[in-house]
Amino acid sequence: MYEACKIWYFCGMTLFLIVGMPVFFIALLHLFFSGSFYGRELVAPLGIGALWFFPFCLLYALFANFVPLVYGGTAFYFSRTALDLAFPLLFCIITGLVTCRRQRGSCKEFFLHLTAFFTGFFMLFAQYVRIAFPEWYAEYMYFLLPLLWMALSVCAAFLVPLIYSVPGVLRFALVVILAALPFAMGVVPYLYAMNYGIASWILTGVFFAAALLLVWRVPPREN
Repeated sequence: MYEACKIWYFCGMTLFLIVGMPVFFIALLHLFFSGSFYGRELVAPLGIGALWFFPFCLLYALFANFVPLVYGGTAFYFSRTALDLAFPLLFCIITGLVTCRRQRGSCKEFFLHLTAFFTGFFMLFAQYVRIAFPEWYAEYMYFLLPLLWMALSVCAAFLVPLIYSVPGVLRFALVVILAALPFAMGVVPYLYAMNYGIASWILTGVFFAAALLLVWRVPPREN
């Protein structure tokens, strides 16, 4: 009976990690954007984002060898921030810009294509994390981390088009904000590992709600 429950739990969480981010992206389109053409146009960047995960997986394995495996303190904060958030985000931005470069004429289209790209990438990265992480990380890797990725994807896809469209000092400020995002979100795994579970859930909810509020109150421009 116990083994059967473990199998059902494993299959259920696998399905959740596969469909969670695409469902979130579809909900985002329905809530904040109009136009049926978006669904068809965004299949390609979503698929390309998924394909980019495979070369990333090799780079991630190499990168992880240089990050110490620790379970507490400042070193843990920086290691989890780098492995779970900063390095994947940097890779997604670089490859996403290459993939979505033709959408730079419209902040709105650029945002949507980048968000689709991030969704495809993190959908598969979630499966890698599920296999690589220890079992005691279950709550973090199945729920908190995907929610952080959703928030990070929306914020990054929002900021990158703005960086291309604003001048000088403001552009530099946006780059700093974008670079600071994973380090701010990196507090969540630290709190979780330090047994501050409620605080990690609250902070994750704040980041997730803030990302949605950003798109709602300041929607990407049409031009």
